[in-house]
Amino acid sequence: MIKLPSNHFTNAWKKKAGITRKQFDMFFDKMLDGFAYHKIVIDKSGKPVDYVFLEINLAFERLTGLKRQQVIGKAVTAVLPGIEKDPADWIGVYGKVALTGEPVQFENHAKPLEKWFKISAYCPEKGYFAAIFEDITERKIAQDELQKNERRLKKSEEIAHIGSWELDLITDKLSWSDEVYRIFGLTPQQFTATYEAFLEAIHPDDRRAVNAAYSKSLCEGKDSYEIEHRVVRKSTGEIRTVLEKCENIRDKAGKIVRSVGMVQDITENKKAERKLELINEQLEERVRKRTEEVSKERQRLYTILETLPAYVALLNEDYRVTFANKVFRERFGESHGKRCYEYLFKLNSPCENCETYKALKNNAPHHWECTGPDGRDYDIYDFPFLDTDDSTIILEMGIDITERKKMEKQLKDSERLAAIGLTAGMVGHDIRNPLQAITGEIYLAKTELDPAPDSDAKKNVLENLQEIENNVNYINKIVADLQDFSRPLNPQIEEIDLKTIIDKLLEKNDLPKNIDLEVRVDAAARKAVSDSTFINRILHNLINNSVQAMPNGGKLSILAHKETNELVITVEDTGVGVPEAAKDKLFTPMFTTKAKGQGLGLAVIKRMTEALGGTVTFESQKDKGTKFTVRLPTKKNKRQNYPKVN
Repeated sequence: MIKLPSNHFTNAWKKKAGITRKQFDMFFDKMLDGFAYHKIVIDKSGKPVDYVFLEINLAFERLTGLKRQQVIGKAVTAVLPGIEKDPADWIGVYGKVALTGEPVQFENHAKPLEKWFKISAYCPEKGYFAAIFEDITERKIAQDELQKNERRLKKSEEIAHIGSWELDLITDKLSWSDEVYRIFGLTPQQFTATYEAFLEAIHPDDRRAVNAAYSKSLCEGKDSYEIEHRVVRKSTGEIRTVLEKCENIRDKAGKIVRSVGMVQDITENKKAERKLELINEQLEERVRKRTEEVSKERQRLYTILETLPAYVALLNEDYRVTFANKVFRERFGESHGKRCYEYLFKLNSPCENCETYKALKNNAPHHWECTGPDGRDYDIYDFPFLDTDDSTIILEMGIDITERKKMEKQLKDSERLAAIGLTAGMVGHDIRNPLQAITGEIYLAKTELDPAPDSDAKKNVLENLQEIENNVNYINKIVADLQDFSRPLNPQIEEIDLKTIIDKLLEKNDLPKNIDLEVRVDAAARKAVSDSTFINRILHNLINNSVQAMPNGGKLSILAHKETNELVITVEDTGVGVPEAAKDKLFTPMFTTKAKGQGLGLAVIKRMTEALGGTVTFESQKDKGTKFTVRLPTKKNKRQNYPKVN
């Protein structure tokens, strides 16, 4: 072991900061990031060959697992054998910092710890260096998950033939997804991403209409628009038809600054529509002939319709079914002579907004979507025409689009989850750094106030500092809830002491004086096998909810007992209760009945409880209170493998 003065680092910093050893130690160990101070060791040629641990803080111990008593005064090659062979060249990088005074910042994956760190190293004096370690594992996991979601989104777009785009009106930068390039028959190398270049890819006969639709939406301040138009694939000259939808995004002042949209290749759909229109044209011409030949043509039509894969029905002016093809009968049963609105949708009379009603009234075709009696979604095409007795009837053709609807929803969910994952990964880095500084300033302010004589001014300042600290803790809870909701959950199962967890939790978070507290943990329920961090988060959120539900005070009861192979924990309050309309959505992410909050607390509780193989339920009465019951397995068995929860 290399012997060095243990106070070399602290004396230097005490002198610079003008604080006592006790004050420094408390501040040093309250840091949220890991901190380590070292002396570089060089050989006879002046080359860095090792470095020695002079001081580390508690955060460094927690992040790396290296304890102070095990490393202080020791060389890193002794603490971490083989580190001199690590491709990251820790000794070389740190040696350059210590000998040249040039700071360095980098990210590295610590394989033995299975963690990612962001490391900032600098030289306080020649031959020495300090390193600050920030755990960015969650951010890296979130970035990896975002990349996976982007790959899933890309695959979903390919399956649904739907691409997405975004136009920044400030920079005139246009971004396309890969599927849009495929639809337009282009590659990124062939396309200059601007609005003008996009117009060049549109069929010349449609170009003016597309430009007018988009420009009009901007000039008139419309939130959205949609249009069908043709594109000409540059590589082959093939003409395709697309459906384009756009939403305009505004800044805080209400000015439109960005447009986002989707493009769907509907060429095959248009071909199918044209085929249906041709069928209708043939029908319209032939049914007017009051001859046997017309009757034969109708029978031939029925034969064609009978073999179509679409769901086809003919309706008369009374909405009664006069013909239904095979797939229609197989899906919806025998319907001849029945009114469609009674038979399919269980209505007493047709709605004036019904597209079929409009088709009959206006003698014009209609295309619409609806949900059938079987719960599936359908594309409906209504084509009015004259029957042989000069009465208007409806040719109604339906296509099952349930899977397409599911795909569209999956696309939206993928975008939302990607955004949440990215936010969750970055929020800790962007918010917790300033929180660390605020926490340190609060501590120093309290320390400086401590020796001051008691006075009203001192009391007011301390109360203000406490309020700031409470809000810092609340912000930290928001960050924790967001990360716990979005990140994969992998419980670390061990033996826990439930009573100790509850006592420490209540000691750390003082309850308001108007709350009457009851805590009772049966002896049989005290020891269990679970994840202590998860249990702590679950109870913290439940207790916090109960306190917020009792703004004028009340009673909070935390009870635990054992039932067979289950640990049962109840948290009950005498607060305002849960509104009846909110009960079904209580565990839904982003749903909250409070004026303040993000609606993630209960969603986090549910995810963590289920990750532990348990369940969470509640009972509530208005103005009488709410009782949450958490049931957890007391030991790991064959059915409870505690899988990683995404």
